[in-house]
Amino acid sequence: MVLLDNTIVGAALPDMQERLHTGLTGLQWIVDAYVLLVAMLLLSGGVFGDRFGRKRVFLAGVVVFTAAPSIGWLITGRVLQGIGAAALSPASLALLAAAYPAPRERVKAIGLWAGFSGIGLAAGPLAGGLLVEAFGWPAIFLVNVPIGAVLLLAGWRVLQESRNPGAPPIDVPGTVLSVAGVGAATYGLIEGGSRGWTSPVILGSFAAGLVFLVAFVVVEGRVRTPMLPLRLFRQRLFTVSNTAMVVVGFALMGSSFFFSQFFVYVQGTSILEAGLRTLPTSLAMVVDSPYAGR
Repeated sequence: MVLLDNTIVGAALPDMQERLHTGLTGLQWIVDAYVLLVAMLLLSGGVFGDRFGRKRVFLAGVVVFTAAPSIGWLITGRVLQGIGAAALSPASLALLAAAYPAPRERVKAIGLWAGFSGIGLAAGPLAGGLLVEAFGWPAIFLVNVPIGAVLLLAGWRVLQESRNPGAPPIDVPGTVLSVAGVGAATYGLIEGGSRGWTSPVILGSFAAGLVFLVAFVVVEGRVRTPMLPLRLFRQRLFTVSNTAMVVVGFALMGSSFFFSQFFVYVQGTSILEAGLRTLPTSLAMVVDSPYAGR
């Protein structure tokens, strides 16, 4: 469900732009409000599950994820949706690890988890195109309702509560600084085209983002239980692989944002056909992911 909502929006962007009378800046916020909150709170979401109960955090994430967004508060709803996804994703993996302590069984369970995640990733463009053409863009968010209801009911009855008694305390300063730094820098990148790259607001947002991110690095190097241990970057494999993931993320998110509009407005395709044209990218990721670590 988390990955489905990441890709289903791309197919609906042309319809959103037309019906909401918004420009590229507004569309970027609709996409980025969700992705940014997932990225910034994902690490903290895992700690919340360890301390307050993985089942509780998982079900809370399902509720928040399913309830948002409303049409009138679309961007705010996407923010809430991102918060729910950041709680849901790590809690689901932690629940699997607790339910399957044997290494062989755990590997199989995580493989199934990755497989269903891949299905959600691949289904997004196709489902988005079908729903938008049949019912309009608001329908893409109604997909969460039946899925969330089933997950909530099944999770409440089947899942066993688990915690990590030795979980570290939540790194509040690190979380706040990372959210503020990435948020300020992103605001400058999105709004710079419309407000002017040299305007005081944009320059101020970039400066604030830099200050917050530098402060984040300093704090993470000093606290006893950092959200992101900086010593991990001393490992070459960790640094190289995560750098590659950042580059891939930039390429995928940037291309998915513009491709749907290019296909519809430049090449004159239908929204469904535009979704089908972006489907091979998602399918390639689904097929390649199981073999990437070998």
